[in-house]
Amino acid sequence: TGLLAYSLVVGGPTQVTIVINPPARTVVVGANTNFTVSINIAQSTATVVTLSSANPAIVTVPPTVTILANQTSAIFTATGVAVGGPVTITANLPPSFQAPPATATVTVIAASTANVPTLSGWALAILGLMLAAGAVLLMRR
Repeated sequence: TGLLAYSLVVGGPTQVTIVINPPARTVVVGANTNFTVSINIAQSTATVVTLSSANPAIVTVPPTVTILANQTSAIFTATGVAVGGPVTITANLPPSFQAPPATATVTVIAASTANVPTLSGWALAILGLMLAAGAVLLMRR
């Protein structure tokens, strides 16, 4: 027989945190851009993340995205509706997680105009001479 002392230290549970990547994006009006929402600890059941846009008139997001059981991330799409921003996108875990929300920003820009090549004054003059010479040759036939 004998006596031995033991100690058991009980730590607090690890806090689940959430992030959105990338933290900022620029999108053209009418286009979509993808974000990844991630948690630091995989859950044994699916986790529904609530999404919101600070200004849905400029950027829209789906109301929720689901991180599947035993996974740590899911992808959602933001859509540029009108020029403006940056607009803050927020992702919230269910209240039982007691986790602060994650945020990212989206800036929406106008569609870029096509870069149409132009001819310089000299190039136009040479082209005009070539066309005139071609017309003279056609008239001689």
